[in-house]
Amino acid sequence: MRKKILFGGVGILLAGALVLAGVGIGRWSAARVSGNPWGKSQGWYWSDTTQDMKLWVGDTYTFAITLSDVPITKLNHTGTPLRPDCSVGNGKILQTYENSPSWQHNRRDSTTTYYYAFRCLSPGETGVYIQPEKGQKTLLFKVKGNPTVGMGNVLGTDASKFSKIVISHMQYDKTITNQKQIAALLQKISTVQLRHIQEDPHMVGWEYGLKLYPADGSGAYQYSDGGSGGFYKEKGCTFNGPEGFYPLQSSSCTKWYAAMKQCYENAPGTMHEWTADS
Repeated sequence: MRKKILFGGVGILLAGALVLAGVGIGRWSAARVSGNPWGKSQGWYWSDTTQDMKLWVGDTYTFAITLSDVPITKLNHTGTPLRPDCSVGNGKILQTYENSPSWQHNRRDSTTTYYYAFRCLSPGETGVYIQPEKGQKTLLFKVKGNPTVGMGNVLGTDASKFSKIVISHMQYDKTITNQKQIAALLQKISTVQLRHIQEDPHMVGWEYGLKLYPADGSGAYQYSDGGSGGFYKEKGCTFNGPEGFYPLQSSSCTKWYAAMKQCYENAPGTMHEWTADS
């Protein structure tokens, strides 16, 4: 990705973004700052993120601000270098939290890098702002928070809706027909959160998949994880559920994989190897 350098009182270097799971990339936009943050005639600071982005509720994001010519002796009462203040709108959509490590000083070029982190709390739009010790409060980038979809809201927890569930893992299937085991599986994954995206991210690979067969004997309702994961209805499926791309929300991955691993290993019967036609 090409870097840009813009000048407007203080130069800002736009470097590559730290893109985590669930973060969408928007267009590049420069944040202009008037006046030097430390009241000097020389010096600059840059942010590694200035592009607008999309997050989903529960997502976290970390970015860095680097200042030049900052004397390391400029410390607060805890012995930590004074750093620009970061704010996230009214705090209802995003919430900041302490990142570790929170700062790093490079004596070779007299720069100090500060790390900031925030999480998405609720849907909506807000901005991430930086406020140097001296100088104007500056909007670095905007964030749009998107709602997630609960697996329980899609599948429910009523085992009687399904006659059987087939769990696929590493080209092998196991089938659950016992109503108590079906109910246990639905309950375990009910709080898993999903991101609804409109376009295929073209991310190859998945680990677990489900085929849920409605009790009326119609075609299966399927879900697979992975970057391009989502819901799909076999021909004739009567289950009232959405179709499309619904990859796992980042904070739900651990819960999903733990639940699927346990249910797959405890499922009765032998493993059945599947093919493209199965």
